[in-house]
Amino acid sequence: MPKKEPKMSKKEPKYTATKPRYLDAVDMLMSFNEAQCMTTWKCICKDGSELYPNFQNDYEKIKKNENFKYWVADSQDIRQLNRACPNKELEDAKFSELLMSSMTNFTNKFQKQIYIRSIPPASYGSSDERRMFLDEVFEAIPILLKQQKTPIKKNDKRLQKYREQWKNPAAHLYKTMENSEFLKILEEFDIDKTKVKVIQSPSHELCRLRLIQTGMDPIKLFSPDMELVLDTTQAVSMVFQSLVCGVNWENDQCDVHENCLEGLKPKFIALMKEYMAIEKGTYIAVKHVIAAILQLKKECTILYPSPPPKLMLNEHPPNQKCPIDPYIKVADHFNLPVYLNFEFSFEDSIHVWMVRVFMKFGWIQQFFDGDEEKELQDLLIKSVLFLVPEQKARMTEHFMKNPDVLGKK
Repeated sequence: MPKKEPKMSKKEPKYTATKPRYLDAVDMLMSFNEAQCMTTWKCICKDGSELYPNFQNDYEKIKKNENFKYWVADSQDIRQLNRACPNKELEDAKFSELLMSSMTNFTNKFQKQIYIRSIPPASYGSSDERRMFLDEVFEAIPILLKQQKTPIKKNDKRLQKYREQWKNPAAHLYKTMENSEFLKILEEFDIDKTKVKVIQSPSHELCRLRLIQTGMDPIKLFSPDMELVLDTTQAVSMVFQSLVCGVNWENDQCDVHENCLEGLKPKFIALMKEYMAIEKGTYIAVKHVIAAILQLKKECTILYPSPPPKLMLNEHPPNQKCPIDPYIKVADHFNLPVYLNFEFSFEDSIHVWMVRVFMKFGWIQQFFDGDEEKELQDLLIKSVLFLVPEQKARMTEHFMKNPDVLGKK
């Protein structure tokens, strides 16, 4: 009998023990134009890297390009691009835009350090893992393998399996994976993880700081296909801020619709619960949330004056002090509970951030009856902490658990 050919031994993985390099917000010095912080940021990292959004200062030009994807560039990428496109004439500009339109296009011509954005937990103070956008990871895998000289085919079955398994459930929804899942995939493809830098999303961090500053703007970031997106907590909070705050839920009625507020309340709750029920780690297109809010506002335009009153003092810095009497008058006007300074100050003044906490927390107390929709209430109460400077968060959380003891007038 002919001898059987010996089976080829499975190749031992080389890079199992390697680890990515992680850069968090505290490791970055950020500069930006305050009015457009999401599109103008620049980061200098503690390891010496200089990072930018791939569109640099051309966001207005490329935002209508449906084929343009979001990725993080560094100073080396920009130098390589400038050498390839030495002037800004039309043909060079087109070539430059094509190269920068995706990591894949760029790395077809140049070597590149791969950056994967990480997103902090949606719930304030959560110990959940950081997360990454699926499409960003799936685009990076073939690039990393090519750069380490172990390329895969475009139709690689493992990658196809993951794309199918993690498919976004709808056009306005974007799934993410946890860091542990990300590491597992890198190991399955035996990728040298030291070649990956995982950076906390600069635009997400800048939006978080802007929310503390203004009390209004939700925390958002760009999806891999350049859509503005937010997490489910921010979506629910945005709905509440837009539809519930600014209405007196005890006394307001309109002259057009009978039982107007009674009819609107379950619809508002239904929309918030719809977003709350979306799978954990899924991000929602901002335009979808705005469209849903505007649709519900049409049901009674009388309740929503345009422009809306600036009840959250969004033009004032959070640590500015203001007299407490105007806050009390506004709270009385809307029949909101009135709370007193829980920093136990004897001054007749209060910090702007605390006014914002009292207003939003007061509307939560007014809108819901007792323990009605407890899970939704808890999510909204937790979201109030995003309005608070970090060093005051624990004190504020303690107040919201004991409002009658610590601050009720």
